[in-house]
Amino acid sequence: MLKTVGWHIPGMRCLAELICEQCGDEFYGDLPVGQALYTPMLLDRRTGKVYNDFENADWFADWLQESFAARTNEPVGMSIEVDKQCGNQGQAGKRAVLLNCLDTVYGHALLKLLNAQYYIDKRHELDLIVIVPRSLAWMVPGGVAQSWVVDLPLTRGREWNNWIAGEIRRHVEVYETCYLSLAFSHPSACDYSIERFTGIKPFPLNQWDEWLRRPSVTFIWRDDREWCVS
Repeated sequence: MLKTVGWHIPGMRCLAELICEQCGDEFYGDLPVGQALYTPMLLDRRTGKVYNDFENADWFADWLQESFAARTNEPVGMSIEVDKQCGNQGQAGKRAVLLNCLDTVYGHALLKLLNAQYYIDKRHELDLIVIVPRSLAWMVPGGVAQSWVVDLPLTRGREWNNWIAGEIRRHVEVYETCYLSLAFSHPSACDYSIERFTGIKPFPLNQWDEWLRRPSVTFIWRDDREWCVS
């Protein structure tokens, strides 16, 4: 029987600290967040072995095992951006919800961020805190109480960084209660308006024919995924 004794968020992974009540061995287990809602892994803290009971989830297990083996305590840039007109900002007795959007894939990080609209619109009693890589900071929508912007490039998005874990804990403990968002990997398009994140109106599909009369170019600038064979 595993007993939960704490929590640890060293980057994209949100983990429970666990101990076996029979043998005393210690583990990290994925909390039900993002992909771990479907394929949670268990890691032996002594051996670094990851226990994976799922088909087609070796990649998720490998990310955990490799990041733990190469874990670091290196400080990285992290800034706290506060919306003073929103939320309680950690006043005594107040509650928050933490949405962790760190990831090694741009699309995954973005999809997590889209979960923010639910809390902004429907959970006014909670301060919404989002953790985002610097590359996504511009898309944080209005209504977020705090943005914790981490200078971690996508290429290091799956990094296990105990310095980051310490900073997250330090800021979370200001609140009396802080919940962890489920950060659904594939939120329904009915549950968010992309314009609130980009500040740009989406292509008007009902005006498709009119737009075809005038050439339009959409330019996407990103360096995390190439669109051609090099």
